[in-house]
Amino acid sequence: MATSEPKITANEQNIFHEEMTFLANIQSRFMDIHSQVPVEYEDPDVKRLSEAMAAFMAKGRIEGKAQINQLHRRVFQQLLPYIASPVASMGLLQTNTRHITEATEIKAGTAFTIISEDDDKAEYQSLHAMPIRPITLGRLGYASNNLTTASAGSQFKIEINALTKVPGHLQHLPLYLTVNNNYSLTLQLIKILEQSLVAVSAVFDENLEVLGQFSLGACQPEIQAINTRNSPDMEPDAEHPIENIRHFFQLPQQENYLNLYFKESPQQWNKCELKLILNSPWPQNSKLSVEFFKLGVICVENISKDQAEAFTFDATRSAHPVRPPATAPELVMLKCLGVYRGALKDRDLLRPGILKSGDGAYELHHQGTAPPLIDIQLAEAFFKPVKITVDALWHQPGFSAHLWKKLAVRTTQLDIPGLKCQVFSPPVPHVPFNDNDPHSLLELSLLKNKDRLTLEEIIFILESISTVFTREFKTVKPLLVEVHFFPPNNYGFVIADTSAQTRTLLECFVKKLQILLNLWLAVSKIRVTIKNKIHIAEPTSHDEYQEHEFVPEEEPTSSSQPLSATPHTAEEDKLIPVSSDNWLLFEEEIDELGLTQRDAKDA
Repeated sequence: MATSEPKITANEQNIFHEEMTFLANIQSRFMDIHSQVPVEYEDPDVKRLSEAMAAFMAKGRIEGKAQINQLHRRVFQQLLPYIASPVASMGLLQTNTRHITEATEIKAGTAFTIISEDDDKAEYQSLHAMPIRPITLGRLGYASNNLTTASAGSQFKIEINALTKVPGHLQHLPLYLTVNNNYSLTLQLIKILEQSLVAVSAVFDENLEVLGQFSLGACQPEIQAINTRNSPDMEPDAEHPIENIRHFFQLPQQENYLNLYFKESPQQWNKCELKLILNSPWPQNSKLSVEFFKLGVICVENISKDQAEAFTFDATRSAHPVRPPATAPELVMLKCLGVYRGALKDRDLLRPGILKSGDGAYELHHQGTAPPLIDIQLAEAFFKPVKITVDALWHQPGFSAHLWKKLAVRTTQLDIPGLKCQVFSPPVPHVPFNDNDPHSLLELSLLKNKDRLTLEEIIFILESISTVFTREFKTVKPLLVEVHFFPPNNYGFVIADTSAQTRTLLECFVKKLQILLNLWLAVSKIRVTIKNKIHIAEPTSHDEYQEHEFVPEEEPTSSSQPLSATPHTAEEDKLIPVSSDNWLLFEEEIDELGLTQRDAKDA
């Protein structure tokens, strides 16, 4: 069977012509100096020899440039691995607990298998623990300040129904917040709760009231802030803070939780009424519905921890490919956790070459989609070959092509009778290795040594992170057209008047950007704020800056864009506009009576 010759690219053809031109110039120069020497340049053999020399020179030039580019990328991956490495696919799953018989918990790192309609599958792991109880959310009611105490502006209640006689304690009750599955609208809901929610309590069976605590953000089993992305298996390899920023922008919905904590809650009860007390009335034009609160929503990521295929090292090869486990050849290395000499428990850790080269060190060379190569320096292997094992995190980038198909979920590590899971929202695809050119990589490294960044440099860093402007925050980038710097370390973005929905998205973006810049630059206490364009005024002193700094203005969420403006669904037609001065009947009661909002108030 005949094999086709490799095609010559346009770049290779141009380099070949440049080398031919170089040889022709040498020939012309030689003739000018030695005109008396006869040379047969038109001889076919001489032409073929010239072309062969040009081809050899072009190939050496191409290979040399590739080696230099590979060296730049290798240094970049060693110095900034938290930006160079890929980001795995992430998504949200939801558990259906209607048929379970007792309370339990899904631990962090629990594996789920997501299967496409074509029977392609990938393993995802939970990023946080999730308590599972046989309960459902019932109706929602609201009371304004004239029926509550003077210290609380308003409150709303969420009814929880137990599906068994012993539903379990509510020591941690995570409620996932979502408004029509729209991230910008959900941020407005979170902003209202951040500004107004002051206390929570739970009334069990109308006779036992338990005071609780709350937090807004990622799902966390305790009130204190913890790193929710590190499951017990991953604790020794905590992520870099900038890597956490990348993962946030990959799936920002992972911080859309209202965590409720009731340490003194009973184990046996039939009905519970959650009271969320606000210090102000609910915004008039914002709607409130029990559909905004979801139980059992879990953040998952397409990662798995496993050993690479072990190999024997005899020091006769410059590099060995690191292949995935034999049981899962479709996996691709996401992150190397450690390289060891030996196997099982009797093994010694080799050190990364970036820390110290020499005997007992290794270097890992990534090659895009091909398996990475590992270069090991171990002199003893000349006399006695040793077995090498590699611990790593793996993901399945090929599954990203199937994420927009109909997906099903299977629990591979759970044995909970009656528990079912489904995809809550389609997972987002993975982000591949950073493919910046060597010049961009050098520029990115130099930016870590600056004291002050320009707007273009800030956007360049954000684009290099690879996850910022891809989905939810895509509309933010066109708004970043002007930034003012005020000593000592204050960046103020000048933004034209925008809707409340966009404004809330900008505020969330600015908070994360401030964290990123404080991690990126060596200077301390960097502040990043936004201000309307008409309010710009450059201070003449640091004291005057206090009056003109870019502090986000308070803007009612109910302005031009209400919380549930789009899209309309059948469920949204049942949502009740919040009254400013009276109790609202529960939604189902109003539907049954056929009353309008005004009729319900008059009743």
